[in-house]
Amino acid sequence: MKKASSSSLDSSTNNHQGSVWRSIIGGVIGGWVEACSLHPLDTIKTRLQLSGRQTRSAIADMARGGTMAATPPKMYTGILDCGATVIKEEGVQALYKGLSPFLVNISCKY
Repeated sequence: MKKASSSSLDSSTNNHQGSVWRSIIGGVIGGWVEACSLHPLDTIKTRLQLSGRQTRSAIADMARGGTMAATPPKMYTGILDCGATVIKEEGVQALYKGLSPFLVNISCKY
């Protein structure tokens, strides 16, 4: 049986380490691309969910005996309207609010 030389073992270990780092970096970059692509949709979804809801302070005021104001009117009629309104009033960067902490989370996850 032939003994493996130490140089072939070293190169095999280096190739494996390079492969691991390549996988880690690839996963992080893939996560960032996913986050940057889907975060605007998540922002729109959250805004639609919160549209027309009472605030906690208004509900707490009513619990203390105050009068409940009428539910605010819905601000958006749908996904496209919400996206267009946000871009028109706040700019495209508003769709990416909160992206930085999400990118850190994704980086640690992958």
